[in-house]
Amino acid sequence: MNIQTMALRNINRNRRRSILSGTATAVATMAIVFLFALIGGMKKDYSDTVSRYVSGHVRIRHSEYSDNEHLNPLHLRVTNYQDLLETLESRYPEAQLSPRIRIPASLYREDQNTAVQALGVRFPQEISYMNLGDYITQGEVPRTGSREALIGPGLAEDLGLGVGDTITLLGQTMRRASNAMSFTVSGIVTFPLASLNRTTVLIPLEAAGGLVKMGDAVTEILLRIPDESQARALSREIQNLVSLGDDQGDGVGLAYTADRAGLEILDWESVDMLITFLGLAELIYAVFAFVFFILASTVLINTTMMVVFERTREIGTIGAMGMLGREIVGLFFLEAFFIAVMGALGGLTLGTAVVIPLQSIGLDFSEAMSGTSINIPGIIYPQYNLGTSLLVTLYSIVVASLAALLPSRRAASIAPVEALRYQG
Repeated sequence: MNIQTMALRNINRNRRRSILSGTATAVATMAIVFLFALIGGMKKDYSDTVSRYVSGHVRIRHSEYSDNEHLNPLHLRVTNYQDLLETLESRYPEAQLSPRIRIPASLYREDQNTAVQALGVRFPQEISYMNLGDYITQGEVPRTGSREALIGPGLAEDLGLGVGDTITLLGQTMRRASNAMSFTVSGIVTFPLASLNRTTVLIPLEAAGGLVKMGDAVTEILLRIPDESQARALSREIQNLVSLGDDQGDGVGLAYTADRAGLEILDWESVDMLITFLGLAELIYAVFAFVFFILASTVLINTTMMVVFERTREIGTIGAMGMLGREIVGLFFLEAFFIAVMGALGGLTLGTAVVIPLQSIGLDFSEAMSGTSINIPGIIYPQYNLGTSLLVTLYSIVVASLAALLPSRRAASIAPVEALRYQG
């Protein structure tokens, strides 16, 4: 009987031990497949949401605005933004641009004031930039130049608002004077960032400019590009263009010149450090996976060492029949290898069966995140990666198989005569 056949026979004969060892590998494989899918989903969802709602891939602001943002410094603005937009749109046709006016305001309704963040946007462009079509649950997008607004379901619930109701926004103008403007709720939008659903009101950019008396200016311009990895290079390029202007009249640089030296142009990793952290998280999870598999391997080592003592007389018998030490090592190694293959493939199957439905259903953390200001999506959609999953499976097989080498060498070192006398 060859070694492979003996290994399969031993696995079948000791089913309880084989199931225990295989289960350890399966659980480790399934857990790591799920964790990598979850971190992949978190990275994708967070990156997409932040680029659409918070920072873009590149953000253009007045250089002093961010440091004074808590003071609502509307006078620190991007002026003559239309000229800048036209230049950027012509130079980067593949980019999506979103000029915005951020207004800390109070929403007045029935003698009640509620602190909100009003956001003036260009709605025709924001349908694709913010992907609003996927998130509007009631009503429709406000019309350009109208006095209409979108609100989140949390704000609608707190104030008893619905489509067609009227709200009044109270805010300060650029000159610190008070101003108010009424809007009709045209729709309810469930933002992917749960923190926005109770605080944000979307209004047309023109109306926002009228509310704060900013003229031809915005507080920021966001850019999204197809290849997010080019964000840093793009921010530097725009910075150089803005600094250079078109002083030579040769079409090089930006025709936009107003306040060009006073603009802050940052890539999204400089704006939100969590973007960088998520990139490192995959490496961190790889380390966790290694530790997890090491812990799982201790189960294999322990069970295999128990097998050595349980099968000492058997080892002595096959040794007396002429099986060499290296063949005994090979026998135990093959047993562990076959168990590892079955366990890893079982874990891969279970992990895939869990992740695939969640790619569409998602994991809903909206309630947990609703009371926070952290820019994390309320629903995480794990992203299954076949290549990563196969690498995890291969890794689990290798680790689980190598875990059997130590007890295998212990088995091979037992002299046949001593093994046959063993009474345990």
